[in-house]
Amino acid sequence: MKNIIFLSFIMVCAASCKKDDIMFYEGPDAISIYVDEYESDSTNYSFALEGPEVVQDTVWIKVRVQGASKDVDRTIELESVNGTTAVAGKDFDLPNFTLKAGESITRYPVILHRTSKLLQSNEKLVVAVKANGHFAKGAIGTEINETVSKEKYIIYFNDYLSEPPYWASMGFDSYIGEFSAVKFRFIMSVYGISDFSGWSTGELMNAALNLRIALAEYEAVNGILYDEDGNRITF
Repeated sequence: MKNIIFLSFIMVCAASCKKDDIMFYEGPDAISIYVDEYESDSTNYSFALEGPEVVQDTVWIKVRVQGASKDVDRTIELESVNGTTAVAGKDFDLPNFTLKAGESITRYPVILHRTSKLLQSNEKLVVAVKANGHFAKGAIGTEINETVSKEKYIIYFNDYLSEPPYWASMGFDSYIGEFSAVKFRFIMSVYGISDFSGWSTGELMNAALNLRIALAEYEAVNGILYDEDGNRITF
């Protein structure tokens, strides 16, 4: 008798489960800005490193989906938030950007405009994920494969040569000396590049010697090289 009652109870439960629908969450996936483990969540950009024909440029920000990829295109939106000094539509644009079907990681384009005020001011743009019908804001601090999700990303931009953030932190001041715009232009002319953030200590040591030789050759033809404050350039 007990066995019959127990079996009947199971059959009733099974029938009930077939009738009731199991509810699953079907809200939007989340998306977040992310950086590598030792990568800064800010960057410095200067139009002064470009020719006069460059009137706008793009800074790319890494973003990723916190959820599964899907077989449809989806729209990513970023927005400027508190702390921004630049003016949307004049100094920068944050376009709606399409995440292609099947993708879960991409780079979002922040478009910067070369305006006359950048000759004298260093503008600040603070961007964050904007929730929309496709994506909510992702969880901050999420660590995946030595990367970290960030709440925001900061872009400083101008149209004059300013000291890059790595100058002091990487020891440029110790091996190459204090920053000046003239010195920086000379270094760029010698090496043909404008970003030295990837240099090792060994490369810095070699650069100090190479730059002394290059400066001596320059001065033999052109005379002493002075910086914008009237100080002689040395390495």
